[in-house]
Amino acid sequence: FYCLICFTPSIFLSRNKEEKPKLKSICKITAILAMFFLTIHSSIAFYPSWLKITQWHGNLPPISLICFSTLVIVSLGKILRK
Repeated sequence: FYCLICFTPSIFLSRNKEEKPKLKSICKITAILAMFFLTIHSSIAFYPSWLKITQWHGNLPPISLICFSTLVIVSLGKILRK
């Protein structure tokens, strides 16, 4: 739910053809917040099952682990680029 709220300003920005710097900065901040909430949620909710390889269906890593890894890599890329 938090991510939906955080990504809402970017929906309005994509529909508006005029670039407004203030709205663009708000969208960047809310996107960062959304990534933070998604990372925290996936790590807290699904972390215990990541360590038990025997519980992985079809010997494939859980999708939550893949999403968490992707979010961490993207977040680190954004942090290191600045």
